[in-house]
Amino acid sequence: MIGFNGCSQVAMSNLDYLDNWQSKSWPALVANQLNSDYINVAQTLASNQRILRTSIDLVVNCKVSSLIVGWTSFDRYEMPLYNGDIARLGPERTHLEYGINNNNGPNLHKFYYSNCHNEWLSIVWLLEKIILLESLCKAHQTKLYMFNAVQDNCLKDPTKFEHKNFWVSNNMKYSQWDQDLEYVSNLQQKILTFNWLMDPSYTFTDLCFDRNLPTDAGINIKAGHPEIEAQSVIADLFVNKIKEYECH
Repeated sequence: MIGFNGCSQVAMSNLDYLDNWQSKSWPALVANQLNSDYINVAQTLASNQRILRTSIDLVVNCKVSSLIVGWTSFDRYEMPLYNGDIARLGPERTHLEYGINNNNGPNLHKFYYSNCHNEWLSIVWLLEKIILLESLCKAHQTKLYMFNAVQDNCLKDPTKFEHKNFWVSNNMKYSQWDQDLEYVSNLQQKILTFNWLMDPSYTFTDLCFDRNLPTDAGINIKAGHPEIEAQSVIADLFVNKIKEYECH
């Protein structure tokens, strides 16, 4: 069985205007081409923390043989709530993991992004999550394939937000900064050796834009989710890349 995880770019619920839309989404097409059953636990506004958390379940409990993960924006988070629910935070809104009406969720994002969000640490945490998931999959003999779904996440240039590092921003650059930089550089070099289905700096919106494929935000703009015409293009690209890895 193949597991799929990520945000809305993997859930593909933007296709829900179609009958049997799940079977027409790129995860289903990938599974069909690889003659495999599949399970898709992707969720709209998912954070990379949620992706790691639910991927652990796919690997350890569902025992998937392969896992395809679309990492989402590094600036998303999840936060526990007093009632056992989990808040999914994005810069513009809060969704509830289990809440019946997500539109009435608490406005935790307003507090979080005003007081807690830090770009440098968010990138570091994403690199650590990728390392952890790769290690887990290797231990359970699960093949892990990855891509960046909506932004490049600075994986090829993790120092883009070095000015948000505590030591740099407080004019103590040559104190702890050298150690922080070495740590991040080592993580980055390692994760780039993993099985990426697209270049880490390339996303679905880049693919749709380059191939003149529509998204639900329109054509010839780098925004939105791939429309039905793009599903087979994505599936073919991923299947061909997976077969390349299997041949090595």
